[in-house]
Amino acid sequence: MFPMKPTALQRERKTNVKVVGPDGLSVVLRLYAEHVRLDLHRASCIGCQLCGLACPRDAVSVRLQDGRLVVDIDEKACDLCEVCIAFCPTDALSMEQNGTPKDVLRAHGGMPAPRRKVVIDAQACPDGCDDCVVACPRSALSMDSGALDVDESACLRCPYCADACPQHAITVGPLFEGDVVIATDRCPADCTDCVEFCPTGALAKTDGVLRLDQRHCVLCGACANACGEAAVVVRRTSAYHGEGFSAAYTRAIERLTSGRATRELLDARAFERTLGAFRKSQRLPDPPARPAQMPESDR
Repeated sequence: MFPMKPTALQRERKTNVKVVGPDGLSVVLRLYAEHVRLDLHRASCIGCQLCGLACPRDAVSVRLQDGRLVVDIDEKACDLCEVCIAFCPTDALSMEQNGTPKDVLRAHGGMPAPRRKVVIDAQACPDGCDDCVVACPRSALSMDSGALDVDESACLRCPYCADACPQHAITVGPLFEGDVVIATDRCPADCTDCVEFCPTGALAKTDGVLRLDQRHCVLCGACANACGEAAVVVRRTSAYHGEGFSAAYTRAIERLTSGRATRELLDARAFERTLGAFRKSQRLPDPPARPAQMPESDR
């Protein structure tokens, strides 16, 4: 057998290039006539921990610099795998290939669609009421011709809108469960960085004491990134998620949460998918449906 002649692509190893601009940065891989690009839009970024923790290559980092939370991407470590964009809560990260949006993992089920952020019972909304619009700290709600509209990129799943609704017509679906641990003895008396960078206003400092409104905390981790004293720790114990089958998704969930229940549920679902594939290949009947062990996420 004659050895195969290496192609031009094999002879020349392509590397990513990082382009930094005033509005964000891009990591670009050029393959002759084609390219793949990851874009970070700083105006939408809240400086949370989700993309950095989900990244399987530890290519994303967040640091406090000149009074801002700055996200950086190591172009040498990044392999443009799309995992970060699947977990970005504000769509600050996006990918494209040759000018066309690239979302292969989610399009093929490797990253499940997250549960819906806000569900609105329009029939229950009183005419002329805008209490939820006023209550939203992110300006994610607006009235359009009398109908309530949700800006999915701005919404962070904090339930201010649901709490303000007099008719209980709004349901908000959180992404994580957990808590935030604050070592108040480490907090400098004059420091309010975590308060200022909390995107939902869940943190407040009164008489030098830092307090957390747990209900309106979305466990994004921006507060921990802003703290220079390592006094804030975000603990996500479980995640609401759909049917994702990729190893990248499983690893991302494990890195984002510390809950044993989440890992066991992921393992159980992976096992069920394997059995399902075997039954399909052997043309075996599906087993009787079993009751759900956890609330199903809204999809």
